[in-house]
Amino acid sequence: MSKFKTVIELVCEAEDKREALDVAGEYLRGSLTSGVNMRCQTRQLPNLTKVLLTLSMVVVLIGAGVITTSIAQPHGARPADIAYSACQVPLRTQSVGRERAEFETRWKAGEVSAAIERAGQ
Repeated sequence: MSKFKTVIELVCEAEDKREALDVAGEYLRGSLTSGVNMRCQTRQLPNLTKVLLTLSMVVVLIGAGVITTSIAQPHGARPADIAYSACQVPLRTQSVGRERAEFETRWKAGEVSAAIERAGQ
């Protein structure tokens, strides 16, 4: 069974609070029929079961979201570096003629100097 709340507002002219209460009482008893304006508003009270059910559903949804987020993205994971996934321009190792010979000599000289450095360490 639903519960309802009714608010009644009585407006009348009176000299003080005591007289206003007396006029309101007479009006509600049916002794006065004029001189008082009455406004009435009625609304249904929220059902406690519905409110609790709604709150529990919200808590469950928020909890599920937090758990799903923490499982989907573990805190220890490190994002991939851009350097590893960047495209690299093809090397120019297929030069022809004199350029190739110069490249080979520089490469061999670099290998020799790197070997000397490694041997010195």
